[in-house]
Amino acid sequence: CVYELCVCVCVRGWVCVYELRVCACVLCVMSCLMILCSYLEDRDYKMYQRLCKGVTEKFKAIGNDILSLEDRLNKMGKKDWAAFIRKIQDLEKQKLELTVKSQVLKTKYCIDLGTKDDPEYLEQLRDYRKQMGDIIEGINEALEEIKYILYE
Repeated sequence: CVYELCVCVCVRGWVCVYELRVCACVLCVMSCLMILCSYLEDRDYKMYQRLCKGVTEKFKAIGNDILSLEDRLNKMGKKDWAAFIRKIQDLEKQKLELTVKSQVLKTKYCIDLGTKDDPEYLEQLRDYRKQMGDIIEGINEALEEIKYILYE
């Protein structure tokens, strides 16, 4: 059926966009580390903000593509597929929020206070790492389920 083919193409398109997002994420992490190192060397806050803004805009564009595919699936009546995408988007949002919390914590203790051996800091960092592992596991499980259904 042409309709089911359109749904399959739409979901496979989402998988491709999502995989692009993962690659962009890896590049972003590497860029952020380089940006942070550069900032720590020369303390050029304006440059730091500009570079961070560029990375954020790339993520926003990819996120908009994913939302568009989710919306298209909803309009096609494929709410189950759209729900998978929403679930992964929600987990990605949690992951991003936790990443920001972790970076703020690291900045506070390692850069501002210079006390990276503080037990409170180390405990919080361990907690964030565990939470991150749980989130990533949830994302991977949802992706595997989507791929399994797609390729049945």
